[in-house]
Amino acid sequence: MLWLNLPDGLVLPVRLCRSARKTLALHVTAEGIEARAPLRMPQARIEAFVRSKETWLAKAWQRQQSRRQAQDAMQDAAGEGVWLLGERWRLERRPDCDARGQWRDGLCLLPEGLAPDEEQRLLALGLQKQAARCLPGRIPQFAERWQRAPVKVRLSPARRRWGSCSATGTVSLAWRLVQAPLFAIDYVVAHELAHLVEMNHSVRFWAEVERLYPDWRRGHDWLRHHGHLYAVI
Repeated sequence: MLWLNLPDGLVLPVRLCRSARKTLALHVTAEGIEARAPLRMPQARIEAFVRSKETWLAKAWQRQQSRRQAQDAMQDAAGEGVWLLGERWRLERRPDCDARGQWRDGLCLLPEGLAPDEEQRLLALGLQKQAARCLPGRIPQFAERWQRAPVKVRLSPARRRWGSCSATGTVSLAWRLVQAPLFAIDYVVAHELAHLVEMNHSVRFWAEVERLYPDWRRGHDWLRHHGHLYAVI
């Protein structure tokens, strides 16, 4: 274990992990910093590299802490609940509930006595059904402005990407996105539709996003700050 002393008095733990890799890399998590180094790299060189990155590490650490605080706040707000379209649905367990669970009137109902992993499975299935009803329906609103229509729209189980677009014209949307507010969902849809004409993130791509959805920055910023919370299920 290494320790990084920052100018403001903050001391950050740096966990050293050696492997057969060829390069030195730093990874920041809410628990601390991890330095991934080659097996035979001298300790002094690793420490010097860590110190050279102290400004970046301090900022990255603060972002992680802010993210954790936001996650804790949202989870506290939700309590025993599930997020759907940016709204909290209260979670209740009832002995007379259908074995598959029910979603109605702001309530997510589950049978009593289920193991935690089974509850998670039912919640995931419920969100997938909600996503199938909602997400594809957000696409037609852009029909008057798009330059190329998607050939196919599908839902994906991705946790790290909200959407993707293939060269053949298939737009994929992560079903977990249905937990986000509609303005954030619409941003992802516009983002992927823009990829139908610009398969990159160039200036022209972002201009196409702007043309499709002028309010895209609101959704972009929301997912940037809150999107990680929706990968819990």
